[in-house]
Amino acid sequence: MTGPHGRGRVAAFLPLPLAPVPEMHPVPALAPHLQHDSAIASPPERRAEPRHAPSRTLPCLVHAPDGLALGIALVEDLSGAGVRLLLDRPLRPGDWINVEFVAPATQLRRRLPMRVIHADAAPGGGHLVGGAFLSRLADEEFRGLLG
Repeated sequence: MTGPHGRGRVAAFLPLPLAPVPEMHPVPALAPHLQHDSAIASPPERRAEPRHAPSRTLPCLVHAPDGLALGIALVEDLSGAGVRLLLDRPLRPGDWINVEFVAPATQLRRRLPMRVIHADAAPGGGHLVGGAFLSRLADEEFRGLLG
């Protein structure tokens, strides 16, 4: 799959350094690690602010709320209030995850809880997941991540 920056498939671009984690849904072994709000369905687009694509490839780490590492994702677009990620596994609207941004150039390392708002299969493979952060990225963090 080729994203807006000409990136290749997620699996080919970022091999996971962790032991493979099975699909999240339905997986009884992972179910205790995820928090899910079943009352949340995929709503129509209502972003409070525009999202921006990073100027370079921007990977991030994805964790379950209890800290279990779920893998690596690519940031497709970002705002101070949320992000859209390209993942190698599905999530559901209402899931809570932690997204950890690491930007060595600015020495930024920030882990933010995120509620999944929408989740869809990506054309050509992978999964696109968009969500809202529990707390905003500071303006300087946002600018540093975009490059």
